[in-house]
Amino acid sequence: MHLSFDPRQVQTETLSAYIRTCLPATMEKQVLYVLFTVTDEILANLCCHSRATLARVQCRYEKGRIFLSIWDNGIPFDPIKVTPSTQKQIGGWGLYLCKKLTDEMHYTRVNQTNRLTLVKYYIND
Repeated sequence: MHLSFDPRQVQTETLSAYIRTCLPATMEKQVLYVLFTVTDEILANLCCHSRATLARVQCRYEKGRIFLSIWDNGIPFDPIKVTPSTQKQIGGWGLYLCKKLTDEMHYTRVNQTNRLTLVKYYIND
C-alpha cells in the first residue's frame, strides 16, 4: 500500500495518518515523531526544489525495521551526497537531520524517478 499525491498540495495530516496505518499500534510516540519529521523535511524539499508533479510514499514495518520510501518525478537529486558544509550553503540542515535521525538512507534514480528509502531500526516487543 502506498500514498500518491502532488507534492505541491500534500497535507501533513493525510501523510501522518497514512504512516500510522502502516505501523504497529504500539509504536512509540518518539519513533512516530522521527518518521513524521523526516517525511516532512523530505517533502518540503520536494515542494521547494524538485519541480516534481507526482510523489509516492510507502511505509512498512518488517523484522525490526521501518522502511519509508519516497519516490518523485522531479529533477535528479541524491540527498545522500549532501554534506553538512554543502547543506549550510544551500540554506538549511534538514537533510543532515534526516540522516542523523534514521539508521540507513538509500537513493537510486530509475526511469526518470528519484527513489529515496529511509530505514529506522525499531524492535516492537
